[in-house]
Amino acid sequence: MLLSAPIPAFSGDAPTTRVTSSFEVGKTRAVLKKVEKLFSAGFTHKEAEQLAKDIDAMKSDQPRSWTYSVTFRGMPRTLEVHALLDGLGMLDLDFVSEPDSSLAIRRAVDAYLNAH
Repeated sequence: MLLSAPIPAFSGDAPTTRVTSSFEVGKTRAVLKKVEKLFSAGFTHKEAEQLAKDIDAMKSDQPRSWTYSVTFRGMPRTLEVHALLDGLGMLDLDFVSEPDSSLAIRRAVDAYLNAH
């Protein structure tokens, strides 16, 4: 099931947007692979693989968060990832970043999840 919507958020002084999604935990690596392709630095294959491993090791109902300094289209951005795994194997995965990168994240996540 796909739930993805931009939700205004604020991280420090810069306005940010939250992209929320919910899917089976088995799709985590594939979703993160789509997101990693958006950044030229800070959240590349290495970071995405480590995040996937961290999420695989999560216990249900114990949320976790990660923050990355990334480069999106040559501009420095912040990427926050929030994850919550439920007891049925569904993962709530939120990405928080500046509006331009959040829009790209939303498109990448939606495209993957709608195709699968």
